[in-house]
Amino acid sequence: MKKLVLYGVVLMVCLVPVWGADVSPNARIAVDVNGLVCDFCARSLEKFLGKQPAVADVSVDLTDRVIHIELVPGEMVDDDRLTQWVTDAGYAVQGIRHGE
Repeated sequence: MKKLVLYGVVLMVCLVPVWGADVSPNARIAVDVNGLVCDFCARSLEKFLGKQPAVADVSVDLTDRVIHIELVPGEMVDDDRLTQWVTDAGYAVQGIRHGE
């Protein structure tokens, strides 16, 4: 009986963090961008970044000039690659924040 209780406690301790985590912190990225001034800019960035295989979802906040990127589960993208994507789209990166 003690072993059964011990196994149950170990199982709960190991699985509870997995149940509570929907996305890893690195899967959500906010990119501050200079040059976003209109809805056309936002839509073209969403379209361009949305075509990248590692990207699951993209939204652009024109007011704050921030691109919110959600990665495909299990994918990782480094800051240099993100900067290259935004630069290739014609904009300048001001900062990158992971986990937002």
